[in-house]
Amino acid sequence: MRVKSKRERIIETGSTLFRQNGIQNTSMEQIAEAVPVSKMTIYNYFQSKEGLLDQVVDRLLSNWDDRFRRMVGEADDAIGALKNMARFWDAEPYSELFMKDLLEYYPVLAQRMFSYSKEHLIPEAEKLIFRGQQSGQLRKDVSPHVLMVFMLGLKELFARPEMLASFEDIHSVSEQITSIIYYGIINPEWRERTAGKQ
Repeated sequence: MRVKSKRERIIETGSTLFRQNGIQNTSMEQIAEAVPVSKMTIYNYFQSKEGLLDQVVDRLLSNWDDRFRRMVGEADDAIGALKNMARFWDAEPYSELFMKDLLEYYPVLAQRMFSYSKEHLIPEAEKLIFRGQQSGQLRKDVSPHVLMVFMLGLKELFARPEMLASFEDIHSVSEQITSIIYYGIINPEWRERTAGKQ
């Protein structure tokens, strides 16, 4: 088994602490102590807290693609793939506090995450919707692109600190929105044909 480099351990530890405590509540001293390395070692690798956070976001994005493709690939059909896709977004390991801090204090990094979704994950999701339409599972009168813009818009809306603060349980809200989207895009004839099979 490969031993993780000091740099990798710092990124992983920073990621864990940022997720648990939020970015603003995590100091370089806490990260150094948890690794353990000297604070100077962290600065030698990353120059600043933002430099470390930049690498944490890079790691997150590189993991997104693998997880997304795996979850979608495990599905039997377009409906299953869309359910898995919703689970993928819900299973995002970064806390609300992390996202609030990222949006408020590091908007360039937050925008990079949203841009990655738009450029890499959204086109794949649009293909899934198109396949579901071709198989008769999803309504054909809804454009895959429009649906994905709608879903992404909801995700970005709920990532805003003021929106997060207005809900006690963001996961419950996410489930409700997923349900609205799911039952709103399914072809009613397909739902009737398969009602007894579920």
